[in-house]
Amino acid sequence: MRNCLLILFLCSVSLLALGQASKQTKPEVLFTVNKAPILSDEFIYLYKKNHQNKPEDFTEVKINEYLNLFINFKLKVAEARTLGMDTTAKFSKEFKTYREDLKKPYRAEPDALERLTKEAYDHLTQEVRASHILINLKPDAFPSDTLAAYKKIDDIRKRVAGGEDFEKLARELSEDPSAKYNGGDLGYFTAMQMVYPFEEAAYKTDKGKISNIVRTRFGYHLLKVIDKKPARGEVEVAHILLRTETADDTKVKNKAFEIFDQLKAGRPWDELCKENSQDANTKDTGGKLRAFGVGALASVPEFENTAFALAKPGDISDPFKSSIGWHIIRLDKKIPLPPYGEMAESLKRKVARDERLQISQQALNTKRRKDFGFI
Repeated sequence: MRNCLLILFLCSVSLLALGQASKQTKPEVLFTVNKAPILSDEFIYLYKKNHQNKPEDFTEVKINEYLNLFINFKLKVAEARTLGMDTTAKFSKEFKTYREDLKKPYRAEPDALERLTKEAYDHLTQEVRASHILINLKPDAFPSDTLAAYKKIDDIRKRVAGGEDFEKLARELSEDPSAKYNGGDLGYFTAMQMVYPFEEAAYKTDKGKISNIVRTRFGYHLLKVIDKKPARGEVEVAHILLRTETADDTKVKNKAFEIFDQLKAGRPWDELCKENSQDANTKDTGGKLRAFGVGALASVPEFENTAFALAKPGDISDPFKSSIGWHIIRLDKKIPLPPYGEMAESLKRKVARDERLQISQQALNTKRRKDFGFI
């Protein structure tokens, strides 16, 4: 016993000094209970676990005290088993509960998917319009590059806080190519349309405020939340498209207004669509498009804005121009956001494939490592 204790003591001191064993030593038998050997590695693990960050406890006296408690514990467990106490219904229930509690710190949150699904739905109930400034940075960037990128975005944030115009700085300094012409304005969006850290920052930042610096797989962002409003759901529309192929689109514009006048005069939509629309995929089906929500047609904002501005089914827009050409839209249906109960399963599947679940798990693992003293 004395030799085993000395080995145990030395092992404990070594493990404390090194942080972890670089070479596994063969476990020693400390004692036996009912002919069952109790090994030193079990004792070392428990002692370390219950004396984290307490170097003053790694003495022979302290270890001897704990060893006596450990022996008594093992004897009591053996006695309880002899009496059959481990087979009672009450024990089985308590043991199962205890086992589940022990598992929790070492596995993913059992309700993480449910929690993130509910969060995604909460975000879906609201639309956010935001502008951003991006400083590019690869996920695996060197620390020096990371520091340089962070300094850039931090300097920009200080300038914004000092009163400089966000849009002006976005045009000048953002490394998102689109910022040169849109001033960083991303329009309205909702859940599942942006990378998760960006989405989370947008929803946490109040209207009119500037976010904290946000890191995503694209780099560092600074957000300005321009507006927030209740979600408008989805719309189903039909359209007539006249493409523009030259800078001078006067003839195309005039043609669009001629079609519009005929519609107002009562000529059937489907007939005019079939004759004139240059969307080959929809002209023969009345120009009907699949339902879409806010942010789905971000590359053609004029189309999206006009579609959602129509008030009731059957309303027809004035002709308008986009980067594609001239359009006329008819609203066929407004589809409000379904209740959570109707969306839960499909939304849960989307969340399970989305990076938010992985990011949440990584954050939890980091917290655990910190709590257990591994970082």
